[in-house]
Amino acid sequence: MAPSRLERLKRELDSAISEGDLELALDVTTDMVDLDPKSPIHHTSRGVVLAKLNRLEEALKELDRAIDIDPEDPKAW
Repeated sequence: MAPSRLERLKRELDSAISEGDLELALDVTTDMVDLDPKSPIHHTSRGVVLAKLNRLEEALKELDRAIDIDPEDPKAW
């Protein structure tokens, strides 16, 4: 069975992060959020990438979205 689009994006994100390409990582996390906007992990991942890019206000908004979706998610906190 072929991998799903989300699985391909997860692998692409891992690769972008391991190569230090944060702009690509941001693009990938944006695609992940667009594909599954109710997933707190995608918002958390996007928030972490934004923080690494020193875009702190945007990062906090993204992490707040993750917490709104799942207040019990420890990674978002």
